[in-house]
Amino acid sequence: MQLELGLFTIQDLLTWLLIFVGIIAVVALIVVLVRVAKLLKPAKESVEKVDKMLDDVQVCVNNVKEGSEQAKTTLKKASDSFAAVEKTLRRGPMALVSGAAALATSLLGIKKKK
Repeated sequence: MQLELGLFTIQDLLTWLLIFVGIIAVVALIVVLVRVAKLLKPAKESVEKVDKMLDDVQVCVNNVKEGSEQAKTTLKKASDSFAAVEKTLRRGPMALVSGAAALATSLLGIKKKK
C-alpha cells in the first residue's frame, strides 16, 4: 500500500530525505577531516623539531665520546711517561737525564696533537 501526496509517494519522499541526510553527513565528515588535518599540522611540525633535536643530541654525544676517548689516551700517555720517570729516578742520575728527555719528547708529542 503506497500513500500518494500529489506527485510523490511517501517512499519517494523518504528516499530523497535519506539522500539529503547522506549528503549532509558527507559534508560534515569532510569538515571534521579538514579540522583534524589542521590540528595535526602543528603536531607534525613538533615531531620534525623533536627529530632534529635528537639528531643534534646524537652529534653532541658522539663529540663527547670522541673527546673522552682522546682524554683517556692522553692520560694513558702521561701516566706512562711519569711511570718511566719514576723508574728512571730509581736507576740513577744518568738515567734521570735520559728519562727527562723522554718525558719532554712525550709531552711535546701530546701538545702537537691538540
